[in-house]
Amino acid sequence: MDIFLSYASEDRERIIPIVHALEAKGWSVFWDRKTPVGMTWEDFIEKELRQATCVLAVWSEISTNKRWVRMEARQGQKRGCFVPLRIDPVDPPFGFDDVQSADLTGWSGGNNHHEWLGLIAAVERFSPRKTTAPLPKPATTETAPPNPADDTANHPQQAQEKQSPVDSNAEIKPTPVAPEQPAGTEATQSNTGSHTESNAEAHSSRLPTKGVMIGAVITFIAISSIAILQQNSPDSPSTKPIPVAPPAATVKSLPKSQKNMTAEFPLPELVSIPAGCFTMGSEKSEHKAEKPAHKVCLEPFQLSRHEITFEQYAAFAKATKRRLPGDIGWGRGDRPVINVNWQDAKAYTQWLSDQLGQTCDLPSEAQWEYAARAGTTTEYALPAPNGSDDIRDKGLANCGGCGGRWDDKDQTAPVGSFRPNDWGLYDMHGNVTEWVQDQWHDNYQVAPNDGSAWKNQSDSDALRVLRGGTWLGNPGGSRSAYRVRYDPDGRVSLVGFRVFCSGP
Repeated sequence: MDIFLSYASEDRERIIPIVHALEAKGWSVFWDRKTPVGMTWEDFIEKELRQATCVLAVWSEISTNKRWVRMEARQGQKRGCFVPLRIDPVDPPFGFDDVQSADLTGWSGGNNHHEWLGLIAAVERFSPRKTTAPLPKPATTETAPPNPADDTANHPQQAQEKQSPVDSNAEIKPTPVAPEQPAGTEATQSNTGSHTESNAEAHSSRLPTKGVMIGAVITFIAISSIAILQQNSPDSPSTKPIPVAPPAATVKSLPKSQKNMTAEFPLPELVSIPAGCFTMGSEKSEHKAEKPAHKVCLEPFQLSRHEITFEQYAAFAKATKRRLPGDIGWGRGDRPVINVNWQDAKAYTQWLSDQLGQTCDLPSEAQWEYAARAGTTTEYALPAPNGSDDIRDKGLANCGGCGGRWDDKDQTAPVGSFRPNDWGLYDMHGNVTEWVQDQWHDNYQVAPNDGSAWKNQSDSDALRVLRGGTWLGNPGGSRSAYRVRYDPDGRVSLVGFRVFCSGP
């Protein structure tokens, strides 16, 4: 099998001309998903996907939200034989923007369309077409001429795995992601893989990236790079004084008598967030996903002062016999845990609830933004020393172009390396982007106004929301209002999380 075509079933009629045109070029195309008798659908798809030498993903308004299409595309990314194309003017899902898509939105079937020619050239790299050998010239020696029947052109299959980009408008620097390690071990080697999705407008909020990212693993593939439209939408300048950093955070441990405890271990320090109301989103933003700005009122709650660290996550992994995520060789300890998907983060919060005897979870998107703003209405909650609303100043955040010693390291910084906001929360802008509870919605129409998570109970596989900037992202992606979508299965080096707990 040459080409595995991944698409949404609703687009079937629209992709038929593409199938016929590819077949006319001499390629075999798998696109009919009728399951043979005696096989399961999953086994059938897996078999065909493994045999194909090129995975062609068709992005449309429908397919970008289809989990199976993204999963199939990830396999193509992982094997290094992925070619994307668009039939609608949409951004690829989060984590797939590092590879340029062929734009067939205006293609009418002609063989000379420049985007079609680009697609053909891309597919040819992975699936060279078999050609008929030329007729032999009259023999001038006793050597017999070649026999066309002996031509056995091979279809090279690239075994090297590639990371799915963390999205950005700029170049992407793939970031190698180390494989998960057994609990209690340290990851010292990097490994590649992939994970994916983002979107900045109704169809895309893309995570900012700083340059070519060094591979991010994806089972799902990736941190849109995490690929994100990085554009700043200026808000009013900040007039707030420079916040004074609170005393150094202390690591809390539960007493040995605590239920399910056999020894002390580090737990996240919780900060009390006061009740209040704020305006969520930004009307000045160019991103439709941040509109309409709307008033939200919340009850008091607690939020972890820092992003959950490798050290804290390791205690959970050991207690629950889970594997540790890879650290890409950056180190563990007090660095934010990375390469954790939404389910991993949820499992940690459930375990933490048992240890603390109170309800803990991922914060809702509204809780996250409320805490990140810390009473401010400007783009960032960390005003520059000169009083401007510009995070691009030394020592304010870990992101691409934010300034400071971490700017060129292309990696996470230990938590608490930068100034906190007025409520004592660190790294709300940059370092790693963070999972929240909410399912993704393209805008804030009919969003809850009580601070609760926005979910559709009928869709457990829905894309989830990520908040906060990343070490790879541009400053625009670190704004308080900035949001991006991502596949809940995605594990990449740009994504981590912090925890919410009930009560003051």
